[in-house]
Amino acid sequence: MKHKLKIVSLLFAIKGLAVVAGSWWLGDEVLKSMKPETANAAEWTTRYDFGAPIDKNSAEAKQAREVVLDVPLNSYKFNPADVRVKKGEVIKFVIKNHTKIKHEFVLGDRARLDYIKEEIAEGEEEEEEGASMTEVEVKPGKVGVIYWQFLDKGEFLYICLIPEHEEHGMRGKIIVK
Repeated sequence: MKHKLKIVSLLFAIKGLAVVAGSWWLGDEVLKSMKPETANAAEWTTRYDFGAPIDKNSAEAKQAREVVLDVPLNSYKFNPADVRVKKGEVIKFVIKNHTKIKHEFVLGDRARLDYIKEEIAEGEEEEEEGASMTEVEVKPGKVGVIYWQFLDKGEFLYICLIPEHEEHGMRGKIIVK
């Protein structure tokens, strides 16, 4: 029994150190925006303040409302620029790139997106765990897809994080009611 208590105490100490180290390394704002939750006892998914990814093969994905976002030829814009969503709703974002250059579609709140932009500007960007669930690169003439469930009310964003693209207008707002 004493050995089990020592092991459990050690595990809690390690978890505490990991949280402190994660807070220092990632920054408090990013750490606060990531909330792990269990999908079931065997599988973990990442939940963000702006929602959670949905597996494209899940039952939820089959019921998702499709929202098509066009990137018109010779444009740095997503069309439409605003999307309205109900709290709890699952959305299948279909991003159609009609241009001759690649673009990205990245979901997030302003704090998370600014953090990623800062990392890119400093040349320090590393692949964030779960990032592939919140972003998609869309090559010229191709289509990208993300399934997302919006769990909280609020206003969230989608932008292209390729340098200067957001500044040229490649952004949109998601309003969750």
